[in-house]
Amino acid sequence: MSLTPELETREYKISDPYMLEFAKDIHTFAMEDIADLAAFDPDFSAVFFAAYQTAIDAAEAVPSDEQVENVITQMTEDVEAQMGVCRKKYQDSKYFIERAFPKDKATWDEFGYDRYNKARNVQPKLIEFMRDFYGAAVKYSAQLATVNYTALMIDDIKTQTDLLDSLNRAQNAYVNNRPQITKERIVKHNAVWNTATRICMAGKTVYQDNYSKFKRYLLPASDETEQFILKGKVTQPVIGPIGTPATPVEDVTVTVMGIPGLTAQTDSNGNYGFTSIAAGTYSVEFTKMGYMPSMQPGVVITDMDNPVTLNVVLTPMP
Repeated sequence: MSLTPELETREYKISDPYMLEFAKDIHTFAMEDIADLAAFDPDFSAVFFAAYQTAIDAAEAVPSDEQVENVITQMTEDVEAQMGVCRKKYQDSKYFIERAFPKDKATWDEFGYDRYNKARNVQPKLIEFMRDFYGAAVKYSAQLATVNYTALMIDDIKTQTDLLDSLNRAQNAYVNNRPQITKERIVKHNAVWNTATRICMAGKTVYQDNYSKFKRYLLPASDETEQFILKGKVTQPVIGPIGTPATPVEDVTVTVMGIPGLTAQTDSNGNYGFTSIAAGTYSVEFTKMGYMPSMQPGVVITDMDNPVTLNVVLTPMP
């Protein structure tokens, strides 16, 4: 029997943190508008939104990729540190071994002299080596005792080896479980996203004649299916060799000047969009704390048959 890996894919284009932030905003908006939403679809009850909040909490509780990497890094450092303890234990013991068995190469090899270098830097090999080393120390405990290598010192070989083995197995188990953690994260995030998109679909329908509320239920520009009359991407200046991709700038406020309250925010991919702007010529301002503002004058808006793409490079402040 052959097994095919179960593949899970994100159902959104934005980053996980941005999606969860968006989902929480939608929860806030929906609770403000719950009477209108429930009148449109009775499913949108207090119980529905309580379950939605629970789903958001569950998605946030799953470790991010960065957290998983950090845990693996720390576990690796713990294993490496314990390998160092075991190596030192062995090297310190050689003084007593050579006093108990002077110039006795055959016995030294029983203690691993002939294979230590091949085992010292490989976790499973070092664990096996230290177990054999402990066995030899127990075998020759009487002789070692005559040169002050005590039973407690022999017991410590096993203690340190067991700790290394435990840390190594924990590291391997966590690494091997990483695909399951990733799958769980994607499944729980997709569940939140699917609920958010359903709420947004309802909200855009309920408030199709109320633009100030309609735009609250727009998805992030990278995922929105509504047609934009003005859209674009905000990035930083490219620094590096030719072909280096531009870095998107998130949470830039994009303001169509001359129309009070007509703003949009860039998403985690740097994308923004407006679904409705009256025909005319406008200046469009791009602002974010820590960046030089950018004013783009002379942006001509006509109709949905002629959408405008306005990409902007925003320079970080020195």
